[in-house]
Amino acid sequence: MKISKSTISASFVKQADQTDCGVACLLAIIKYHKGSSSLEQLRTLSGTSKQGTTLLGLFQTAQSFGFDAEGLEAEKIDDLKELKE
Repeated sequence: MKISKSTISASFVKQADQTDCGVACLLAIIKYHKGSSSLEQLRTLSGTSKQGTTLLGLFQTAQSFGFDAEGLEAEKIDDLKELKE
């Protein structure tokens, strides 16, 4: 599946803080799927602290937006390619 530059631009989210990586990623996914939220709202919903966001916090927040979230572990980027199969 090819994604256009305009789609990437429309869903791009810049981290506001070094602990925002998880919620910024989630916000980009929400925007890609034509949803609406903010980093502030996602920080609150996911319980983001000065240490960042837990996987459980991201999981529950993603589910609250209607996503079928699942936690997975991978050691290499190539491991992620196998998930498509």
